[in-house]
Amino acid sequence: MTDKSNVLDIYVGARIRERRQKLNWTLSDLAEKLTVSHQQIQKYEQGTTRVSAGVMYKLSKIFSIHPNFFFDGYHEPNDDYLSSPEETIPASRTKPIDIVIIEQDASDELLLRQAIKESDVDTNILSFHDSDKALNFLKSKIGLIKFPKPELIITELKTSKIDGYFLLKEIKRDRHLSDIPVVIVTNSISRQQMIDCYKHNAAGFMRKVQDKISYEEGIKVIINYWGKVMSLPSMEPGEGNQNETSV
Repeated sequence: MTDKSNVLDIYVGARIRERRQKLNWTLSDLAEKLTVSHQQIQKYEQGTTRVSAGVMYKLSKIFSIHPNFFFDGYHEPNDDYLSSPEETIPASRTKPIDIVIIEQDASDELLLRQAIKESDVDTNILSFHDSDKALNFLKSKIGLIKFPKPELIITELKTSKIDGYFLLKEIKRDRHLSDIPVVIVTNSISRQQMIDCYKHNAAGFMRKVQDKISYEEGIKVIINYWGKVMSLPSMEPGEGNQNETSV
């Protein structure tokens, strides 16, 4: 069964981080106000340490908000992505594949979107220009973004705030996200960087340094591979149209 209490801890932690960042406070700034270490604040924000009622009350005073803020928008998770032994994965896809892309360059994002749309697979796309926002969404579904758990993540290696390598590690060490294939697209990468990423279970690499047509064809191959050839745990009956969202 899903550890719903842990999901709530992660959500509350993400709301703390969201409020702190909105106030332009560092971890140390908040730690000083709460009279704890900045490492403790980090544990709260990551959801690895549960926020007690007393600490939550203090935080609401520090942030000048109602305690309800920490739970606003929270929905108790279900077990949609956990299959019982009796369940089987369909032989073919019956709904669009949900894809998250992280690409800080607007022109590269447009090219990536166009290639995905021209593939032979129905897709729902959610894109981020900021990898930090992408990670917040993946871990806690912050804000009003209505998008399911992605079935495929395509990320640039060098992104703003945090790099694609760190993003990959965070995804693969989170048991609720680790089953998602992560494909990395990049202009350049060293052999050691590639080895490190594969050690952290990257699904593959694609170089951007090629002509436009070859790049688009490569993206189509990736989408067709994960959307038509491969079976994924989240595949289930359903229908939908191609949609796009940018953040």
